[in-house]
Amino acid sequence: MRIGDVFEFRYSQEYIKENNIFSPYHCFDGTLVANEEGGGIVRVGTYWSGCNKTFNPDNIESMGTLTFLFNSDEVDSCSKDDFKYYDSEDVFTMSIHMGYRNNFFIKKGAKRSKDTMLEYLRSELEKQKLMQISIERDIKGIIEKIERVEEGDVDIYI
Repeated sequence: MRIGDVFEFRYSQEYIKENNIFSPYHCFDGTLVANEEGGGIVRVGTYWSGCNKTFNPDNIESMGTLTFLFNSDEVDSCSKDDFKYYDSEDVFTMSIHMGYRNNFFIKKGAKRSKDTMLEYLRSELEKQKLMQISIERDIKGIIEKIERVEEGDVDIYI
Protein backbone atom coordinates (compact mmCIF):
# COMPACT_ATOMS: atom_id res chain seq x y z
CA MET A 1 0.00 0.00 0.00
CA ARG A 2 1.26 3.44 -0.95
CA ILE A 3 0.22 6.92 0.05
CA GLY A 4 -2.37 8.10 -2.46
CA ASP A 5 -3.84 4.66 -3.12
CA VAL A 6 -7.62 4.88 -3.52
CA PHE A 7 -9.86 1.95 -2.59
CA GLU A 8 -13.52 1.05 -2.51
CA PHE A 9 -14.59 -0.68 0.68
CA ARG A 10 -17.79 -2.60 1.39
CA TYR A 11 -18.61 -4.08 4.78
CA SER A 12 -19.41 -7.79 4.80
CA GLN A 13 -22.88 -8.79 5.95
CA GLU A 14 -21.27 -10.99 8.59
CA TYR A 15 -19.32 -8.07 10.06
CA ILE A 16 -22.43 -5.86 10.10
CA LYS A 17 -24.44 -8.56 11.91
CA GLU A 18 -21.66 -9.53 14.35
CA ASN A 19 -21.13 -5.90 15.37
CA ASN A 20 -24.81 -4.88 15.37
CA ILE A 21 -24.16 -2.03 12.96
CA PHE A 22 -27.47 -0.40 12.10
CA SER A 23 -26.31 1.93 9.34
CA PRO A 24 -22.76 1.07 8.24
CA TYR A 25 -22.65 3.68 5.48
CA HIS A 26 -23.90 6.61 7.56
CA CYS A 27 -21.38 9.41 6.90
CA PHE A 28 -19.28 6.92 4.95
CA ASP A 29 -19.50 6.26 1.21
CA GLY A 30 -16.92 3.48 1.01
CA THR A 31 -14.15 5.45 -0.73
CA LEU A 32 -10.86 5.28 1.15
CA VAL A 33 -7.56 7.03 0.49
CA ALA A 34 -4.24 5.88 1.95
CA ASN A 35 -2.67 8.70 3.99
CA GLU A 36 0.25 8.95 6.38
CA GLU A 37 -0.72 9.18 10.01
CA GLY A 38 1.38 8.69 13.13
CA GLY A 39 4.33 7.30 11.21
CA GLY A 40 2.22 4.70 9.41
CA ILE A 41 -0.31 4.48 6.62
CA VAL A 42 -4.04 4.42 7.28
CA ARG A 43 -7.03 4.42 4.98
CA VAL A 44 -9.27 7.44 5.43
CA GLY A 45 -12.83 7.90 4.19
CA THR A 46 -13.71 10.76 1.83
CA TYR A 47 -17.26 11.51 2.99
CA TRP A 48 -16.41 14.74 4.79
CA SER A 49 -13.67 17.23 4.03
CA GLY A 50 -12.35 16.56 7.54
CA CYS A 51 -12.92 14.13 10.46
CA ASN A 52 -13.51 11.04 8.33
CA LYS A 53 -13.57 7.42 9.40
CA THR A 54 -10.08 5.97 9.58
CA PHE A 55 -9.35 2.29 9.00
CA ASN A 56 -6.31 0.45 10.27
CA PRO A 57 -4.69 -1.64 7.51
CA ASP A 58 -4.23 -4.55 9.93
CA ASN A 59 -7.91 -5.36 10.41
CA ILE A 60 -9.84 -3.82 7.51
CA GLU A 61 -9.90 -6.97 5.40
CA SER A 62 -11.67 -8.85 8.21
CA MET A 63 -14.40 -6.19 8.07
CA GLY A 64 -15.32 -6.49 4.41
CA THR A 65 -14.10 -6.27 0.84
CA LEU A 66 -11.40 -3.81 -0.16
CA THR A 67 -10.88 -3.13 -3.87
CA PHE A 68 -7.91 -1.13 -5.16
CA LEU A 69 -8.99 1.50 -7.71
CA PHE A 70 -5.92 3.63 -8.49
CA ASN A 71 -3.04 5.61 -7.07
CA SER A 72 -3.43 9.39 -7.27
CA ASP A 73 0.10 9.74 -8.71
CA GLU A 74 -0.88 7.58 -11.70
CA VAL A 75 -3.94 9.54 -12.84
CA ASP A 76 -4.88 13.00 -14.04
CA SER A 77 -8.09 14.86 -13.31
CA CYS A 78 -10.63 14.92 -16.10
CA SER A 79 -14.33 15.57 -16.58
CA LYS A 80 -17.13 13.02 -16.73
CA ASP A 81 -17.48 13.91 -20.43
CA ASP A 82 -14.02 12.42 -21.08
CA PHE A 83 -15.29 8.93 -20.14
CA LYS A 84 -16.85 8.47 -23.61
CA TYR A 85 -13.36 8.42 -25.16
CA TYR A 86 -11.57 5.87 -22.95
CA ASP A 87 -11.92 2.25 -21.88
CA SER A 88 -13.61 1.77 -18.52
CA GLU A 89 -10.40 0.44 -16.93
CA ASP A 90 -8.68 3.77 -17.74
CA VAL A 91 -11.20 6.09 -16.06
CA PHE A 92 -12.27 6.38 -12.42
CA THR A 93 -14.86 8.18 -10.34
CA MET A 94 -14.04 9.06 -6.76
CA SER A 95 -17.24 9.72 -4.86
CA ILE A 96 -17.18 12.29 -2.12
CA HIS A 97 -20.05 12.76 0.31
CA MET A 98 -22.14 9.95 -1.25
CA GLY A 99 -21.83 11.39 -4.74
CA TYR A 100 -22.72 14.94 -3.74
CA ARG A 101 -19.42 15.73 -5.36
CA ASN A 102 -17.46 13.44 -7.65
CA ASN A 103 -13.93 13.70 -8.90
CA PHE A 104 -13.09 12.10 -12.21
CA PHE A 105 -9.72 10.69 -13.21
CA ILE A 106 -8.00 9.14 -16.20
CA LYS A 107 -4.87 6.98 -16.18
CA LYS A 108 -1.82 8.91 -17.26
CA GLY A 109 -0.92 7.95 -20.82
CA ALA A 110 -4.32 6.38 -21.58
CA LYS A 111 -5.20 6.31 -25.27
CA ARG A 112 -8.61 6.98 -26.75
CA SER A 113 -10.58 3.81 -27.45
CA LYS A 114 -12.20 3.25 -30.82
CA ASP A 115 -14.59 0.68 -29.30
CA THR A 116 -15.68 2.95 -26.46
CA MET A 117 -16.21 5.89 -28.80
CA LEU A 118 -18.27 3.75 -31.21
CA GLU A 119 -20.35 2.37 -28.34
CA TYR A 120 -21.08 5.92 -27.15
CA LEU A 121 -21.93 7.17 -30.66
CA ARG A 122 -24.23 4.21 -31.37
CA SER A 123 -26.01 4.79 -28.08
CA GLU A 124 -26.45 8.48 -28.90
CA LEU A 125 -27.79 7.59 -32.35
CA GLU A 126 -30.41 5.29 -30.80
CA LYS A 127 -31.47 8.05 -28.37
CA GLN A 128 -31.83 10.51 -31.23
CA LYS A 129 -33.87 8.03 -33.28
CA LEU A 130 -36.26 7.57 -30.35
CA MET A 131 -36.51 11.33 -29.95
CA GLN A 132 -37.23 11.64 -33.67
CA ILE A 133 -40.11 9.13 -33.39
CA SER A 134 -41.50 11.03 -30.41
CA ILE A 135 -41.24 14.38 -32.19
CA GLU A 136 -42.91 12.96 -35.31
CA ARG A 137 -45.84 11.73 -33.15
CA ASP A 138 -46.09 15.15 -31.50
CA ILE A 139 -46.12 16.89 -34.89
CA LYS A 140 -48.82 14.54 -36.17
CA GLY A 141 -50.96 15.26 -33.10
CA ILE A 142 -50.55 19.02 -33.46
CA ILE A 143 -51.46 18.88 -37.16
CA GLU A 144 -54.62 16.90 -36.29
CA LYS A 145 -55.59 19.51 -33.69
CA ILE A 146 -54.99 22.35 -36.15
CA GLU A 147 -57.27 20.62 -38.64
CA ARG A 148 -59.99 20.12 -36.00
CA VAL A 149 -59.84 23.76 -34.91
CA GLU A 150 -59.89 24.90 -38.56
CA GLU A 151 -63.08 22.83 -38.98
CA GLY A 152 -64.60 24.72 -36.04
CA ASP A 153 -64.02 22.28 -33.15
CA VAL A 154 -63.03 24.70 -30.39
CA ASP A 155 -63.94 22.30 -27.57
CA ILE A 156 -60.67 20.35 -27.80
CA TYR A 157 -57.75 20.67 -25.43
CA ILE A 158 -54.58 22.09 -26.90
